[in-house]
Amino acid sequence: MVIPFALCIAIAASSIAATPRDTSKVVLISWDGAPNWVIRDMVRDGKLPGLARIMADGFRADGMQPAYPSKTAVGHASIFTGTWPDIHGVSNNAVPLLPRSENGPDKTIRGFDSAALQVEPLIVTAARQGKRVISLSSTQSYPADKWVKQLAPLGMEKKLSIYSGFESQISKNTVLDASRFKPVSLWKDARHAGSNQPLGSAIELGETRVELLLVDDPSDSTKGFDTVLVRTGASGTAQAVKPKAASNELTAWSKPIAVRKGDMVGNTFVRAFTLSPDASDVAILLRSANAIKGHSSAAEEKDYLATYTGFHADAWFEYQDGLLGTPIYDGGTGDAEARAVELVRFDLSQLTRGLLHMASKYKPDLITHYTPQIDSAGHTLMAFLDPSLPGHDPKLAAKIRPYYEDVIKLHDQWVGTAYDALSKDYAFIIVSDHGMEGTNRKVYINKILVDAGLAAVDASGKLDTQRSKIFAPSWGEFGLVVNDTTWKGGIVLPSERAAVIEAATNALLAARDPQTGTQIIRAVFDSTEIRHLGIGGVNGQDVFLDFAKGYAPSSAMSKTVASVTNGLGGNGVHGFLPLRDKMQAICYVGGKGVQARSELRGVRQIDIHPTVCELIGITTAPKSSGRSLLH
Repeated sequence: MVIPFALCIAIAASSIAATPRDTSKVVLISWDGAPNWVIRDMVRDGKLPGLARIMADGFRADGMQPAYPSKTAVGHASIFTGTWPDIHGVSNNAVPLLPRSENGPDKTIRGFDSAALQVEPLIVTAARQGKRVISLSSTQSYPADKWVKQLAPLGMEKKLSIYSGFESQISKNTVLDASRFKPVSLWKDARHAGSNQPLGSAIELGETRVELLLVDDPSDSTKGFDTVLVRTGASGTAQAVKPKAASNELTAWSKPIAVRKGDMVGNTFVRAFTLSPDASDVAILLRSANAIKGHSSAAEEKDYLATYTGFHADAWFEYQDGLLGTPIYDGGTGDAEARAVELVRFDLSQLTRGLLHMASKYKPDLITHYTPQIDSAGHTLMAFLDPSLPGHDPKLAAKIRPYYEDVIKLHDQWVGTAYDALSKDYAFIIVSDHGMEGTNRKVYINKILVDAGLAAVDASGKLDTQRSKIFAPSWGEFGLVVNDTTWKGGIVLPSERAAVIEAATNALLAARDPQTGTQIIRAVFDSTEIRHLGIGGVNGQDVFLDFAKGYAPSSAMSKTVASVTNGLGGNGVHGFLPLRDKMQAICYVGGKGVQARSELRGVRQIDIHPTVCELIGITTAPKSSGRSLLH
């Protein structure tokens, strides 16, 4: 029998936003993975003056309920549409293909793509009603053709500009060490001759050859190698980069270097963190490059790219792999963390330029923007910072926390700078899609179901979805799919469905960690019982799970039910039950058209859409079920 789940939350009546007498323009910014439990304490302690100014001029939520599962694509779709996943269709970061009768539950598309969204997003709702919209970054905006085709019959396609780069990577973050450099001849046009024989290296970034030369600059007081020359191809013009340890400045970065791959063009940047005089210690970063695609006029796109010269270079997962040096938790000195933070600083400096330029020059009614950096930093660092995680080490946390807080402070500077410059004309809404909590153990859901005879494996030991009655799919580890006959090739008859779910529930609740004896799964919910938590419909999951503190689910197969997370300390994880305190998202609202209010309770992600609509003076999308936060 499925355990019932009794919850009490404030549910507000759905309404169409009334057009305000004095409309505002809106900047809507999402900080992916910004946990309310961290942000509220940093604001209280005076560490985030930008958010504090926004809150003082308007209000904040004491926490914002995300959709379920609390994932990036799901949460943003709920924010942008004012609907829960059973309406907008984005049930996870990957979404099963529909109709079920033609597809099995293991066939998916990206939940971040426009094709996954079954209702129009805010950027289309606004453009449809004649508002000028610039989406500098938002989920489900790309490919843009879907939305352009909807607006074109109304003559409104020019009201919407879309820019996206996540889908168009040309090259990854790369660090060259001393082993990559060999003695070469001095470039003919090199001005830095020196007395040492130059050391050279070359790397293909996409289809562009980038060459680097280590030289001794005679005008530099350093005796030995002290300069990196960079060019694209033998005929390219060289520029000089000086080595410098990571810092709060951005003076040591090269100018943008164009790289290509097919029809894609983007910029890399070179940063020399280390270059010893004898070149025995070298750490030279070539920042990742992405093309930016979407929908806009050629003139506007050229103008934007001239200001926003490079897409996000998110290096936190590569930091975890040691790309930037040895992490503190593995005995490092802090250099790796400082380098990762400087990459964030560089990223946000570009976001600031791009946002301010587009707002001041084009004056759109709605601007959307997004950054992944807090989420990525949380995934890599939160296991060391979450004080409620079993085995928490306060001394190690004290060493790591300043770097994580620096990431958030840099985001606050970005928002604060933009707010100070634009709030006379714009309301600002700063949100996140979900929170983050630390975990250090994995639970293998499908192992439990295989042991119970409810799921099957093939000859190689991998999950055999076609022969499994119920399982955690690769696209949704926080829930289960019943392989019933509504799916192509499904094997569970309607008369058997309830019994299969009950058997799975009993097996999951009985599962214990073989090392600790802990009950791993605390509750099992039939999706029909928790519709009010914002879960998926026809392409969602049938059963959802609540996990013991410290455990994160995996849909991978394993020989054991639970184990220590790979790595030294664990991971930050989201996706959990949305009313867990650490899953709560942020919501700060202030600026033009916003009256100061006390802290709000019961705020949900679906409430952002009608709030924006009221501010810019349009009606909400027909299926929106949220309420405006302005009253």
